[in-house]
Amino acid sequence: MAIEGFDRSSFGKRLNELVSPSRPVSSIEHLIGREDQLDRIEKALYAPGRNVFIYGERGVGKTSLAATAASLWQSVDAEYIDVSCSPDTTIKTLISSIASQAVRKTWTTNFNLTQKASVGFKWLQYSETSETSFVDFSMRINGLGDALEILKEIASIHSDAPVIVVDEVDRISDETQIDLLADLLKQLGDKRVELKFIFTGVGSTLNEILGAHRSAIRETLKKTS
Repeated sequence: MAIEGFDRSSFGKRLNELVSPSRPVSSIEHLIGREDQLDRIEKALYAPGRNVFIYGERGVGKTSLAATAASLWQSVDAEYIDVSCSPDTTIKTLISSIASQAVRKTWTTNFNLTQKASVGFKWLQYSETSETSFVDFSMRINGLGDALEILKEIASIHSDAPVIVVDEVDRISDETQIDLLADLLKQLGDKRVELKFIFTGVGSTLNEILGAHRSAIRETLKKTS
């Protein structure tokens, strides 16, 4: 039976905006029952040098919680940066993905900022010639010092309160890279770089994901399960 005034196409589009089982939730009005966890995350992010790790079993909503928390913390002058890990992820490729996304989102929205950034920075100026071409920053990263400098520049130009979501960090297979990530996070805190990270990972405990010996990374994280 046809319903008068019913627009099937409009209904379908609106339904997919509200119900999206195949995509993570990123808006607080669509995330039900996570108020306490969001409050804990917010308090952790206010602490200088602290970042957040959300862990748990598959399908419990880690990515949705991370996306919603990032949306709430990220200032309105830009979108938060969102990257995912894979078994072959390294610090070089991770920082390259973050930098490429930061440059693309920042420079395409503010041409004046693009000009300023291309003149005044060592790393991000490599993208000034084209806003659409991919730049492999990993080829220019020779160590943690370079990675740290890139993140400093991202913090300077991206937004007032930049947030980086790193999804599925448990998929990184090389333990050496986790150790390097721990050192990088510690240096970011020591140098007071204004970037906040929200990590997600599959596991029942943080030690299971990161290893019991990695005290450096645990000291920079506020755990949320």
